[in-house]
Amino acid sequence: MSYELCHARLRRLDGENLSNSERSRLLQDINYLNMRELHEFCDAHEIPYAINESEDARIRKSRDMDRKGVVIARIVHFLKTGTIKPRTIFRKSVVCFSSRRSAPVESDRVFYGEY
Repeated sequence: MSYELCHARLRRLDGENLSNSERSRLLQDINYLNMRELHEFCDAHEIPYAINESEDARIRKSRDMDRKGVVIARIVHFLKTGTIKPRTIFRKSVVCFSSRRSAPVESDRVFYGEY
């Protein structure tokens, strides 16, 4: 399947259902779409792709996005089940909101947001 055809089939999901063979082919070729196109589909279907951080029982959206494989897995799950997986949330125990003051050493724990 060409890139254009894969992209067109993904866009068709907004207006009509695909046949089983079209859906199967789309699921095989979805990796050829770029992140912008995947994000457009996610936005249209309210599928989360931003990484969220928890801090003191609050959840805030980070500046980072999920990796392509995670986004594709969410889309595939949506296409197969019609349900949306929950957003990615990193717990406070793996996130560091303060800036590192010195170069890391081998024994330091590396937190999300420090690399």
